[in-house]
Amino acid sequence: LEQFYGNVKSMNHRNTGLWLGDNSAVFEAEVRFALKRGGEVTLPAVSVVRRRGELVSDFRFVMDAEPLSGQNGR
Repeated sequence: LEQFYGNVKSMNHRNTGLWLGDNSAVFEAEVRFALKRGGEVTLPAVSVVRRRGELVSDFRFVMDAEPLSGQNGR
């Protein structure tokens, strides 16, 4: 994570989808990163949340962060 955040100046999310189940939700987003070296990268991401009662019992986040480690922002 240190290397990841070492490249990122700021980030913001734009929600692009939401699917709700009885005890779960799937959130889809585009995450825009402003890079410390200049430029920007926008990546798709998905979060899955499962609940047990009122508590979160499982949280998963998926995003291919490889483009953030490259030399050129887009």
